[in-house]
Amino acid sequence: MGSKSGERRQDTTGRRRLSGGRAGRWLALALVAAALFLLLPGPLPAATVHLPAALDSRLTRAGFLVGPPDHPVLARDPDQALVPASILKIATSLVALTLLGPDFHFHTQFFQDGAGHLIVRGLGDPGLTSREVAAAAARLAALGLASYQDLVLDASAFQVGPTDGAEGSFNPYDAACGALVLNFNTVALEKTAAGHVRSAEAETPDLPMMAELSQGLPPGRHRLNVSRRPGEALRHAGQLLDALLAQAGIRRRGVIRQGTLLEPARLLLDYESQPALTGTVQGLLAYSNNLVANQLFLQCGVVREGLPATFAKGQRTVAAVLRERWGLAVPAIRLEEGSGLSRQNAVTPAAMAVVLEAFRPYALLLPEAHGQLLKTGTLRGVYSYAGYFRDGNDLVSVVLMLNQTENLREELLAALLAAWHQAANR
Repeated sequence: MGSKSGERRQDTTGRRRLSGGRAGRWLALALVAAALFLLLPGPLPAATVHLPAALDSRLTRAGFLVGPPDHPVLARDPDQALVPASILKIATSLVALTLLGPDFHFHTQFFQDGAGHLIVRGLGDPGLTSREVAAAAARLAALGLASYQDLVLDASAFQVGPTDGAEGSFNPYDAACGALVLNFNTVALEKTAAGHVRSAEAETPDLPMMAELSQGLPPGRHRLNVSRRPGEALRHAGQLLDALLAQAGIRRRGVIRQGTLLEPARLLLDYESQPALTGTVQGLLAYSNNLVANQLFLQCGVVREGLPATFAKGQRTVAAVLRERWGLAVPAIRLEEGSGLSRQNAVTPAAMAVVLEAFRPYALLLPEAHGQLLKTGTLRGVYSYAGYFRDGNDLVSVVLMLNQTENLREELLAALLAAWHQAANR
């Protein structure tokens, strides 16, 4: 789920499914670009790159930078603020790793009150998959919980509306944030040719709402956003929690409802989900998961300003950390939200290069593309790459951003890689 790119998809087990590469086509582009560079007279001066005319004439609004931000090897309009799309997830991840720490784990709390109600208090864990919920249910059963009255869902820790840039579609990249998010606020279902509907995941039981969501869908497998309408995400969370608790032998006697934790209530389980933050970041960068990025963005706000989580707190906190730690501020960088969905986000290639220099300890969390460590970003009319070229045992920061109709991202990357090799070997 990139910022609308769909280049990688994530299932709720945490397994990676990568789409087929276009390495042959990209290698051909790199070879053509290298040949064109060899025809250019003289060596490339530092911080300057002359692109092949056929490519240069088609760049209407673009900026790039290769190398350290203070003395780049190659650069073009490095101080031009552009819409970054999903490469902004690197900045969000950097701030989260800085504030929360690489070993941070999210928690979800299970309470029981005097009336026997089971209260599930969500605290914004983006990794509550069916497998994690089943593990929590098994822990509750082992603690002796056999039945309860009402299942009460407490989502009061987050007070957030729709993410800026989200379009409210059924696509998973539009899934909304929240305190109690299960399976990334998506449901995976399979519809047969005869119209029968079942879960498309072995670890996720059939849920009543699957049949409703399948209305109008063609036969096949579908993953759908379940947070399009108010209350829909909590309805999904309630049905999934109830089913997995029942599978663990824990019986509900009452109803499923939304509520708020009231004292006195006894804490049964403070469940710590897996993996630690480094694993969460690796997953969000590999699958470009917008919801996970924004759950981290919101959690950063909680660290400095406390509950409830809001986008305003996240904006203030992330901006403050970028300014205090790395001297980055508006107009060089602006985060409206943390995933790259919003077109109000902006960053210059130079500022993004500063982020990449700070992200070096976590460079291997980035996915691989074309043999390099690169994160893509894609919106309509926005095409970007950010990451590192490999240079033996060293890494060289690279940022390229295009805010234009024609997608020349692959051609430009190939040209920059060829130019960088030439500049490095002169």
